[in-house]
Amino acid sequence: MGSLEVDTDVTRAVRSALAHVELRKLPWRERPCEPWAVLVAETMLIQTQAPRVAEVYPHFLARFGTPAALWSAGLVAVLEAWSGLGYYRRAERLWRGAGIIVERWGGECPREEAMLRTLPGVGRYVARAVAVQCGGLQGVPIDTNARRVLVRAVLGAPATERVLERAGSALVEGGDADRLTQAIFDVGAQWCRARPRCSECPLEGSCRMCREGLADPWRPGRPQGAYEGSLRQVRARVLRVLLRGARGIADLEELVGGDAELLWQALDGLRSDGLVEDDGHGSWRVPQRPRGLPEGKSDCGDRNFPLGSALDQEQVS
Repeated sequence: MGSLEVDTDVTRAVRSALAHVELRKLPWRERPCEPWAVLVAETMLIQTQAPRVAEVYPHFLARFGTPAALWSAGLVAVLEAWSGLGYYRRAERLWRGAGIIVERWGGECPREEAMLRTLPGVGRYVARAVAVQCGGLQGVPIDTNARRVLVRAVLGAPATERVLERAGSALVEGGDADRLTQAIFDVGAQWCRARPRCSECPLEGSCRMCREGLADPWRPGRPQGAYEGSLRQVRARVLRVLLRGARGIADLEELVGGDAELLWQALDGLRSDGLVEDDGHGSWRVPQRPRGLPEGKSDCGDRNFPLGSALDQEQVS
């Protein structure tokens, strides 16, 4: 797969078709864009559908319009404002990242991929997404939507990440990388889905898979397990309870419900993520500032706290 060639004629045809795709109206697509606003949006879009993010994002950004505003608010306020999006670890990492931006760059969010990659929870996809939209990077950040479009429309075969990035760079070369990338995301979200709607897709006439009558080269990943009764659900319930105030184990067992072992797994995981802490006497809370984190210090330095490749690369639209 690593030796796949990017066909120039196919790339040119797909690029032309993408240029005519009508983009969805989403609040983080206002131009000119600010790197901080895009970083917030791309962090929210990890594993959360765009319509849900569109409901929360404007209010969140109005309240925390700068890294300094987010950092100074404290973790409890940030988690409360994040409510409904799930995967609260993203909010904690964003909060710590805001502290680094304040300390290191005087509150000015960077737009260069390498600098963004030094922030907690910011992996290759998010960093490239901000750099393409705000920093002039000529490339395509590879999330699930982009991966499907590139594999089907441009390559016609499964491909490695390196080949996908090369195909993406060829696709936007000489064009508006920002707009073309948004078009790729929208095609992947609306037509080039796991079960593609090729007859409705604006790329049908240029798509390599369609034009050459190829078998679908898309290889979907393993589907996520059911939410109901899962550890993810228990973690969310625990956070919702503790955001209202400190609670003992007995209260948590009553208010959260479910399996006691899952409750302890949730508490251990949330504590490891810096989202909750115990006082050593059986009471649990969401810390305003995690232990060992002095006032005004992010305690992240140059270390990276990745969300994990699966999370970082999955923009769910």
